[in-house]
Amino acid sequence: MIDANYYTFQRWIAQQWITLTDGRHIFIDPEGDSFRRGFKEPLNAVKGKMEEIFGKDKVAGRLKYSSSIREKMQRRGFASLEQVRDTAGTRIHISNLSQVEETVDKVRSNFKVLEEENYYANPKGFL
Repeated sequence: MIDANYYTFQRWIAQQWITLTDGRHIFIDPEGDSFRRGFKEPLNAVKGKMEEIFGKDKVAGRLKYSSSIREKMQRRGFASLEQVRDTAGTRIHISNLSQVEETVDKVRSNFKVLEEENYYANPKGFL
C-alpha cells in the first residue's frame, strides 16, 4: 500500500528539480526561489519609472513563476538560471497602434534597451 503523504512528497520533490540536457539537476523552489525574488526590487524600480512616464494605469509588471522558469529551461536546454532573460517584465498598455512608435521612443530615451523584439513585424502567432 502506498502512503498518500509519501506520494505527495515524491511528486513535490519531482516538481522541484529540472534535469538539464547534460544530465545534471538543478533545484528550484516552487514558491519563488532567491533567483526569482532577486528581480522584485529592480522590477519595481523600472515599473515605477515607467508609471511616471506613461501613467500608473498604463503600466503592468510581473515576475515569471518558478514553474515557468523551470519549463523554459527544460524546453530550451539552458544550463543555468542566468540564461533565462525574461524573469521579470513590464508592459505598457496603449490605446491604438498609432501610439507604438511614440511609446517605443519614450522607452528608448529613458532606459538602456538591451534587446528589442517587434511582434508586429515578426508575430509570435497570437496576433
